[in-house]
Amino acid sequence: MQITTVASKDNYEVKLFEFKSPSGRTITSFYQLMKYPGISLGCFDSLEDVLLKLENPELIEANLIEKPSEYFLGERILIGKDELISGVLH
Repeated sequence: MQITTVASKDNYEVKLFEFKSPSGRTITSFYQLMKYPGISLGCFDSLEDVLLKLENPELIEANLIEKPSEYFLGERILIGKDELISGVLH
């Protein structure tokens, strides 16, 4: 898995979580919107959904990933809520 900060401005940061196969092909990915200091505002399928959330903070988007904890890479990989918030996987 690869975690990249794709944008950072004022009190916000957007991280891209990419799950890759051993050959380097992206299997799945999602964006996480963070507000400093380390508060997750949600995970989204696209950068457009992140921007929509920033423009309308009270909006509850249908595209918000409620439980980004289960992705498959041949076997189930579990990501705990605390790991998403910290941005570090153990």
